[in-house]
Amino acid sequence: MRQAIVVKGLGKRFNSYSADRPLTIMEAALWGWWRMKPQAHFWALRDVNFSVSPGEMLGILGKNGAGKSTLLQLIGGIGRAEEGTIKVNGKIGGLLDLGAGFHSDLTGRENVFVGAVVAGLTHREAKRRFSDIVEFAELEQFIDSPLRTYSTGMQMRLAFSVAVHTDPEVLLVDEHLSVGDVAFQTKCLNKIAEFKTQGCAIVLISHNAGQIQKLCDRALWLREGKVEAYGEPEVVAGQYLSEMRSETEKRTPMRPPEVTSTGSELRVNENRFGSLEVEITDVKVLPDEEIDSGDPITVEIHYSVPKQISGAIFGVTISREDGQNCLDTNTNLMGKLLPLAVGNGKIRLHLDRLDLGNGQYYVNAGIYEKSWAYAYDYHWHVYPLYVRSTVNQKTILCPPYRWEFEGKMQLQDVPEKSQPTHALNKSNPGYAKISTQLKTKKSPDFLILGAQKSGAEALYGCLENCLQIIKEGTKQIHFFELNYDRGVEWYSKQLTRSVAGDKVLLSEMTAYYIYHPLVAERVYKCFPDVKLIVMLRNPVKRAWLHYNLEVAIGCEKLDFEKAIASEGDRLKGEIEKIKTDEGYYSFNHQHYSYLSRGIYVEQIKNWLDYFPREQLLILKTEDFQVNPDRVFDRVLDFLDISPSDVKEFEINSAEDYSKMPEAIEQELTSYFEPYNRELSDLLQEDFSWS
Repeated sequence: MRQAIVVKGLGKRFNSYSADRPLTIMEAALWGWWRMKPQAHFWALRDVNFSVSPGEMLGILGKNGAGKSTLLQLIGGIGRAEEGTIKVNGKIGGLLDLGAGFHSDLTGRENVFVGAVVAGLTHREAKRRFSDIVEFAELEQFIDSPLRTYSTGMQMRLAFSVAVHTDPEVLLVDEHLSVGDVAFQTKCLNKIAEFKTQGCAIVLISHNAGQIQKLCDRALWLREGKVEAYGEPEVVAGQYLSEMRSETEKRTPMRPPEVTSTGSELRVNENRFGSLEVEITDVKVLPDEEIDSGDPITVEIHYSVPKQISGAIFGVTISREDGQNCLDTNTNLMGKLLPLAVGNGKIRLHLDRLDLGNGQYYVNAGIYEKSWAYAYDYHWHVYPLYVRSTVNQKTILCPPYRWEFEGKMQLQDVPEKSQPTHALNKSNPGYAKISTQLKTKKSPDFLILGAQKSGAEALYGCLENCLQIIKEGTKQIHFFELNYDRGVEWYSKQLTRSVAGDKVLLSEMTAYYIYHPLVAERVYKCFPDVKLIVMLRNPVKRAWLHYNLEVAIGCEKLDFEKAIASEGDRLKGEIEKIKTDEGYYSFNHQHYSYLSRGIYVEQIKNWLDYFPREQLLILKTEDFQVNPDRVFDRVLDFLDISPSDVKEFEINSAEDYSKMPEAIEQELTSYFEPYNRELSDLLQEDFSWS
């Protein structure tokens, strides 16, 4: 197949002149003709080789000044190369300078004809395509108005529309895929893709490595006029981004940690990167760091400029805790660079609505050098954003939606999931009494409160094994912290119903209850006479098991040492938010509380503020593991169940995780020691775990 573009050994040289070079012939005659000569030469391009086939798209990456635009102009026939050859087979269509040839005093209609003729169409061809050009630009209402009355975006759309309606066989695009709004950008990209499928060879210049990866078949990275890499887009773009990141890290000065206005800590080369030639002094998420899905938000970036910057790019991303980007935008997409004067300033990004799924996110802000060469300042996972949504599916996007049905169908409500039931033994002497209790009883007899990863689930499993289960309840109901708005009637239906002798027992186990700050009060208001069982494990071991659980379910990406070091920042202000807003859900409080869940004395004190000591049975996991019969007898006695009324039980196997690093284990042992001692004094029982 004949190549559409073939570039071999290409080199372009420019001359450099003195600043006091004569500007007129008279000055040259008076001061000397030698001043007119160039003082030096520099190569903008050197030894550039590549080819582009019909129907292929080549992306060219590089910083400002790397030679990208010079290369595109040479391919388009503008200028002459000092070395090498360029061969182009086919009619060239260039988007090198949108709007070239347009005149501000002419109408949009007149400029369409001028631009089309400049691009190589005859007047007849331009007239035939006029309607398509105007429709594509979406300017029907304004086409007979003078160009000077158009906004910049309208002018760019008209110029782009003219350029892409010239049937090129070779299309040269210089950073102009960000014309107009998102919908128009999509239309432009679709038009480019259409050219590709029709066999048009395309060369695209972009600073956006992601765009190159997505659109192009091959990529070329120019650095200081030379080809640094040429090949698969994923490989070349990856090398380019790696170079940019390493340049940022090299330029990042060492600084002590700083605290933001929200109380988070900025740590250089951990969550803060950049040369700090421009500094982000604050980032505000307005109106609040917690929103409902679909609400508008504004991201306000405050910055300080110690020395004037000729051009900068501001960027904002919104990402999940696992680093997945949900939104990525920057000021470069407007086609404008922002010069920064000395002093303080602020810039705002307004999002008319943010349709994200329920969960924890982070707003990341950055200021970048004008060619994306490196970051001036970039803050990552520092500014939290929590999005509330009634839709709890595992999803990133949560836009408004509705289902519409056609045809004959009768809609029915989805029935509540029924729990397995088991027949009651009619030979039981207390059959009538038990039947009555099963129909009338609504309140739980006992709750197992936790703690998480302390064997509470194993204990509850033993109770279920040895009692006669009549109706299996929901596992981990989470009523008193996450489903409290559903009401007591709903809660009662979720409880496990079992029989011991002639007694019906209603119960459940949710390990989050003991730690959640609102649950004790809510349980007391609903069921002040309920019995409460707590199982406590050595808090050092509990923290390690908890961490491994979060890693296993994909919620934790940090190593254990960093995770516990980050806990203070992750939980800062969360309890206050839970207490002030009863509808607030804290992902961090539930999942990243490795150490604070092990400060048992504070949690037990909270429960003792509402319930007398005799209503709480507090057990040690280690005792249950060593002597399960003895501990289980204590449980039966506490619940007023005769051992003769239950079956034999088996203990479920415990989790098996790798051993905690010894140095961290010793550090945590020292950390928990005063809390364990205080708990022992409070309960008059040894909880030292020594």
